[in-house]
Amino acid sequence: MGSLTVAQIKTRVTTQFGDTDGAQIVDASVVNWVNDAMREITQQQDLLQKVGTSSSVASQAQYNLPADVLHIRRLAYSGFALQQITIEDANNLLPGNSQSVSQGYPTGTPTSYWIYANQINLYPAPDSSIASGITIYYTRQPIPVESTEDTP
Repeated sequence: MGSLTVAQIKTRVTTQFGDTDGAQIVDASVVNWVNDAMREITQQQDLLQKVGTSSSVASQAQYNLPADVLHIRRLAYSGFALQQITIEDANNLLPGNSQSVSQGYPTGTPTSYWIYANQINLYPAPDSSIASGITIYYTRQPIPVESTEDTP
């Protein structure tokens, strides 16, 4: 069987629930359900795997996440896996609220990271710049459908 369009999925749903005239099940809801289902299936089945790299910058702790990240599988610095920690754990490590090296944030070879506000936070901040020094292995977001004519 080939891929179904969102319109075909909507027809199946409205028929199943007896709403063939669309009184309660509207296009926007079906589009949202399909997008939710694609994200859930992608994450559960470990689909859409991707690898990205970024250069590390000496004394810089924060780096932007790729825009299409759904789930991080592994983060490495200079080829070595980093341990993911919670922001609460990070609060215990930090000398204050600043991630500025000039205000006491430590530098060295990063051993751990946490994610906050779409940023990767390395601890400690790298003490040297390395081209493609940060590697992220992740599941990317599926391309969302926008209308009933789209095919997931």
